Amino acid sequence: MGLVRDLNSGFTFVDLFAGLGGFHQAATALGGKCVFASEIEDRLRDLYLKNFGILPDGDIRAVDIRKIPAHDVLFAGFPCQPFSKAGKQMGWEDAARGTLFGNIVAIARMHKPKIILMENVAHFVRHDSGETYLKVQVALRSAGYEVTHKQLSPHNFSVPHIRERIYLLATRQPLLGFSWPKPHDSPNLDIADVLDTNPVDATKISPRVRNCLAIWQEFLDIIPSETKLPSFPLWSMGAFANYPISRKNLNSFSAERL
Repeated sequence: MGLVRDLNSGFTFVDLFAGLGGFHQAATALGGKCVFASEIEDRLRDLYLKNFGILPDGDIRAVDIRKIPAHDVLFAGFPCQPFSKAGKQMGWEDAARGTLFGNIVAIARMHKPKIILMENVAHFVRHDSGETYLKVQVALRSAGYEVTHKQLSPHNFSVPHIRERIYLLATRQPLLGFSWPKPHDSPNLDIADVLDTNPVDATKISPRVRNCLAIWQEFLDIIPSETKLPSFPLWSMGAFANYPISRKNLNSFSAERL
């Protein structure tokens, strides 16, 4: 976030597809002020209001972008489902979600923020043999931005959580002196280090999920230690199914059922 620090201690930002407010929390910790937020899910909008005192607007497609205040930084964790390996990978053909990147570009053209920082699934830059990312670069460059990207995960920074994501950085000025944060992996990460013991308000794990975890642990226990597990995702939506498993019915599952 060195570029954000270079702006000033009171830089302004908008938080699109705000979700739980991860970008908001990071930006305000650096002295930023949120002047606009948008989130389509009502329960997340309510939580955002509770946490940050701002009620986000709803669907960004229904927002009059002329009414969005001027801002220095635009954050956007735009929908990942059209590009995720867990879904159908329809990309720009996903009319409901894949075209929302166009709203980001429209806002950038009108308000010209100095910095745009976006986040999506790790597969984003490889989707459609790289054509999706190429379209993003072309669109942002036509709006006056230079673009770069980096794949990062919390576990690269001593946080016990593996979540590989692509971060896309676009700036109106050349990226002079900028460098992405360098990972500093810790060999002893353990989720138990950050979990509370029997928290009162914890959501209970369902019996089905506990059974899935038990079977997965049993699988890990019987696999020889020298065996390399596959790197591709292994989904558990068919666990305990009472129908015959076939390639046809496996392919019928969609990302929404994960």
